Amino acid sequence: MTILYEVETSHTSKVLKAFARLYNEKTKNTKKIMFRYFFAAAILLTVPRAFDVSDTERLVWWTLGVIVAVVGLTRNQLSYLGFLYRDPYYRNGIKIKMSFGHSGFEVKDGGREKKSYKYNLIRELYSDGGIYFLHMEDDDLFAIPKEDFVSGDPEKFYDFMQNATRKEFEGVNLNFKQRLFKKRMEMAQAAMDEKKEGK
Repeated sequence: MTILYEVETSHTSKVLKAFARLYNEKTKNTKKIMFRYFFAAAILLTVPRAFDVSDTERLVWWTLGVIVAVVGLTRNQLSYLGFLYRDPYYRNGIKIKMSFGHSGFEVKDGGREKKSYKYNLIRELYSDGGIYFLHMEDDDLFAIPKEDFVSGDPEKFYDFMQNATRKEFEGVNLNFKQRLFKKRMEMAQAAMDEKKEGK
């Protein structure tokens, strides 16, 4: 295999934080989960008003309501802490070497044997500006930080992967301004499509 791009990386805390955000954004129904957390918190906060409870009981109900709301707001951080605890690559400092060729790529982690993947096995491509994510059909998720490229231009890798997989990178972990811009672009595209259908 002719190597076009080569990456030597590891699971750093930065990578695991990005994993946690991506995990909560793409693998969970975030809006529904957040609604449930805040609905439960609202119930816990209003129970003392609905019933005649003592001051101590009121404090307990309010404390529980605040705890549920805080858990809802800190899901990314809690996922990150879970990854820190469970991820053997992070805990053991295992290095991951990825080599990308014309028809596929190879992954070698630590002292293990190489695993080869074809580009058609990639389900989704994600990018958050500093890290590329390759979501595979078998639910593996590879993180490729731009600063970990040993050979090949990380900026050109973006176009290379889109051409090789015939898929587009989807932006994740966007800030509010980027999400607003994306939403406006989607609305403009929908309006243009509507005009075309109306003709």
